Amino acid sequence: MNRSLHALSVAMLTSLLGFAGPSLATSDAAEASIERAEARYEAAKEACEPLRGNEQDVCEEKAKAEYEKAKADIQARDKGTAKAQRSADADKAKADYDLAMEKCESLKGQQHDACEAEAKAVYERARATIGR
Repeated sequence: MNRSLHALSVAMLTSLLGFAGPSLATSDAAEASIERAEARYEAAKEACEPLRGNEQDVCEEKAKAEYEKAKADIQARDKGTAKAQRSADADKAKADYDLAMEKCESLKGQQHDACEAEAKAVYERARATIGR
């Protein structure tokens, strides 16, 4: 009787672990999507090479932001949880913030300060909306 109970417990645990296993790792489809996003990112960065100065920096930051946002969406979709979606939303808000701050770099004086203040305000509103 004791062996039967033990065998049943092992079988149940194994099935539960097998069920939970895929959610702990990124699926093959998600990995493939991330690889495609990486390829788009590399191509976008190459397109920035002819540019110079802040224009190149903004171009590269935009490419990075698009990659980070795509990756966050892919991972959230793959996990399929509200927590994963909140995390993706936070990652996307941070990517937008980093891009906005890079755009501010070309400005001087009060315009630069106002640009950074606006970028920070937008980011903080996004974070408050997300609940982080």
